[in-house]
Amino acid sequence: MSLEECIGKIVLPVLKENQYEEYPYSKSGTGFRICHNNNHFFVTAEHVVNDA
Repeated sequence: MSLEECIGKIVLPVLKENQYEEYPYSKSGTGFRICHNNNHFFVTAEHVVNDA
């Protein structure tokens, strides 16, 4: 498996709702999930959360 394929399985898009019926969601940014001791965390940049 290539590095690009591995990253594609780890990095997830962050979607936000918008006001267009044809395209109800748009991409706000990306992030990734971390699981540690049965706790799940989603890591992303602050501007991605503020934008949503």
